Amino acid sequence: PGHATGPLSRDLVNALRRRSTEHLQAVLARVFARADDWLFDLAKKDGAPDGSPYLHAMRALRSSRAPIERGFREYIELGFENLERRGQPSAVREEAANPELSLIEEGELEQHLATNLTAEAVSRIHGTTLDELAGRMARLYGVAQLDPELNPLSAISLAGAIRSAHQGVDVPPDVRMVLFKYYERELIHDLRDLLNDLNARLAAA
Repeated sequence: PGHATGPLSRDLVNALRRRSTEHLQAVLARVFARADDWLFDLAKKDGAPDGSPYLHAMRALRSSRAPIERGFREYIELGFENLERRGQPSAVREEAANPELSLIEEGELEQHLATNLTAEAVSRIHGTTLDELAGRMARLYGVAQLDPELNPLSAISLAGAIRSAHQGVDVPPDVRMVLFKYYERELIHDLRDLLNDLNARLAAA
């Protein structure tokens, strides 16, 4: 039987979802702050405040922040909804997993590679804790194991969040890659607390 159906399990699932969303949104907020500081410093060094490409990049970053944050939150929430339904991963995730299904233009290819590199980096540092969490979540949902594509807290899903958040948002490619790089760095530095907290909650339950 599926386990995540009783009131206790439902409360636990909602708590995991809320905690994860809040934590990851805070990670993304720091990514924007660090990228903004970095571009601001470069613009200052550039000595041509009006015409500095870094200043233009900074403006582009600031104007794209709200839609990217919205897309990021939607991606995480959709991940938990798909897990609840045990349905199909979203189209974005399927395409991220199967790049050969479509002809990818250069910008898409760069994002695909950046997503994979982020997932690999996260797995390298947090793989054991992520596996423990996946095992506990599988038991919570009454399945033998969770497909990483269907687990919103797998390395590939966490890495895919930043890529998905950019869909339909016009961001210069160099600014996009800066965000990917800072996101990878922040995830690596800041995921342990979240994973330990979630594992502890599930172990206690």
